[in-house]
Amino acid sequence: MGSVVWGVFDVIRDDRLDHTATALWVLLLFVVPLFGIIAWLYARPRLGGQSDGLSLRTRL
Repeated sequence: MGSVVWGVFDVIRDDRLDHTATALWVLLLFVVPLFGIIAWLYARPRLGGQSDGLSLRTRL
């Protein structure tokens, strides 16, 4: 349940989404919580073409 609350706040804070997209993401998070969180974490960095979240670095 905590991940759903985090996801909702994260979706609402995201400035790249319009009102319709925000409402759809929040609805998805509440209707299908596990899938909604996984989908949001997957789509979030790709929305603006930039990643402002956590990222993994590999050393070569």
